[in-house]
Amino acid sequence: MLVTVTFLDGQFGFLTEAPRACVSIGIANAGPTNVLNPITDKQSLTDTYVGGPLVEADGFQLANGTGTGYALRMASTGAGSTGTVTPTLKPGSAGALSISGTPNDSYRLIIVEITAAGLVAGPTTPSARISWDGGANFDPEFSIPIGGVYTPTTQPSGLTFNFTNGAGGFKTGDLFTFSATGPTWNSTSLVNALEALRQDEAADWEFFHVIGPASSAIFAVVLSELNLMRQDGRFAWALLEARDANTGETELQWMTAIKADFSASVAPQGQIVVQAGYGYLTSAISGRSYWRSLATTVAARVTNSADYAEHLGEIAKGPLPGIVKGPDGISIYHDERKKPGLAQARFLTIASVIGQKGYFIGDPATYSPATFAQPTSDYKKTHFMRPAIRTANLCMVIGSAILGQKIEVNRNGTINSRFASEKEQLFSKQLSTYLVPADLISVEVQIDRNVNIKTTGKVPVKVIMNSYAYAEKVDFTIAFLNPNLVTVV
Repeated sequence: MLVTVTFLDGQFGFLTEAPRACVSIGIANAGPTNVLNPITDKQSLTDTYVGGPLVEADGFQLANGTGTGYALRMASTGAGSTGTVTPTLKPGSAGALSISGTPNDSYRLIIVEITAAGLVAGPTTPSARISWDGGANFDPEFSIPIGGVYTPTTQPSGLTFNFTNGAGGFKTGDLFTFSATGPTWNSTSLVNALEALRQDEAADWEFFHVIGPASSAIFAVVLSELNLMRQDGRFAWALLEARDANTGETELQWMTAIKADFSASVAPQGQIVVQAGYGYLTSAISGRSYWRSLATTVAARVTNSADYAEHLGEIAKGPLPGIVKGPDGISIYHDERKKPGLAQARFLTIASVIGQKGYFIGDPATYSPATFAQPTSDYKKTHFMRPAIRTANLCMVIGSAILGQKIEVNRNGTINSRFASEKEQLFSKQLSTYLVPADLISVEVQIDRNVNIKTTGKVPVKVIMNSYAYAEKVDFTIAFLNPNLVTVV
């Protein structure tokens, strides 16, 4: 590579408008695989991809983020599955329900409610309605067809509902509940998707969001692909989702398990963020409330940030969008304020804040959105990592513009001081135009005057970023006025 950028980590002892876009990478029901598509409206999103996790995440991004959203469909490698149907029947009912097909997405709890009694094929036809979000919302009522086979048209689920009478048909109020798990992907399908993203050099985006549970092995795959992108001259970062708690697993067991899995994972410049925790999010596609990784709302918050240096948990910007209370009475599974431990392990966490409504990115100890850089790194927080990556991309453009230029040197091959000063001023002005004051307080460029450029052909340039500080704690001292200490005039 002709222009390189090296990050220095002191541990604190393109010339365009800054891109805000997120690339959503996930599984969908239809559409081209491993092709990056810009999406500007919900209709084109559903027309192309129909449904599935990719549609839900990108739809949420369009509704709650800003700018163009990008969709990249990844190939699925494992079929979805449904759980056991649990009937809750009224006295005298003998109706039954079975499910066929494979689900295109995950549903924490699907409820089928019989709204009118009867027998399949009559003489009195039973009616039913379906909730895909645990009873928070129900689709319109429908009459069960004569053959008992019903395929919903209101939700592209991939499922078919098979109603049978048994000995006496259905009674009003019969309930059938089950869960569904969507199709899965593996590291191979992810690599293929990221390679397609890497080959598309025209699209202008800041980061990508991998939809679906990631492990430390997936972390390594993503880090490798990010490094390949750097070799191509694009500096970017990735948002990953830690897995949800398994059935029967306590919150503490889940926390311990994911911390152990990612304990050795390191993104040297914080170029990978792993969000931990699930919750109920309002679907921008259907209006239902689905149990999803909160990385979806984090991605929208990132694209809504006014600049790269913005603290993603800034209270004045309001709570995270789309989080609602589910039918079970909870909004999010893990509140870092109430049960801390994941932020310290470098996960990006969601927490409630005393005195505020809703949920925010951060933790009660340092109130900071974490990256997977080392705990002592300059890049351990998103508001330091993002300006650094933006600066690196700008350096690629500025550096490439002087390739091949004649360099004035001294007799020993080192750069002429006057010439070096001119270039330092030029580079500083170019970088400051795009970084100051939005992302940095100031930026200083230094050219090494001791390197023999005539021999090496390399111009060593150091860029020093002066970052902002952030209010992570506020300490008040209060006291009553003591009248005995007031001086009488």
